[in-house]
Amino acid sequence: MEFILEKELSDILKEIYWKGEGKNVSLPEIHKLYFSAKEKYLSLDEEARTQELSSLILKILFVVGRINEEFIEKWQDGQIKPNDRELALLKEGCDEVLAAFEKHFRKELLAYQNKPYNIHYAEVKEKIRRIRKLIDAELVVI
Repeated sequence: MEFILEKELSDILKEIYWKGEGKNVSLPEIHKLYFSAKEKYLSLDEEARTQELSSLILKILFVVGRINEEFIEKWQDGQIKPNDRELALLKEGCDEVLAAFEKHFRKELLAYQNKPYNIHYAEVKEKIRRIRKLIDAELVVI
């Protein structure tokens, strides 16, 4: 079962990379892929979540986060103008990142060795605060 899920998550990661490249990023498709991967991963009992599966779900989380950040940078540089759906997805993504840190992938992120959890979480919360401020300002304009 774990091997099959490793293949599925690996395929989702590849598809997210592919859909995240270029100028025509499809936030709806990327978000759908992320939530599919999350659902598959969380459907396993904790004991069945191997190191490889944990690594894959974190890669998916981080890649989706990077794609959203790049989308926001292009928006702020005037290269694109997000529509209402994209703004809603960005807002939903902010909530999802906080949920990932607080409950969904807390254990996996605690084991993540790149940066101490508390520092990483504080940086993410501050980034999300700034992103929400941008989204709210854009929604007032629309």
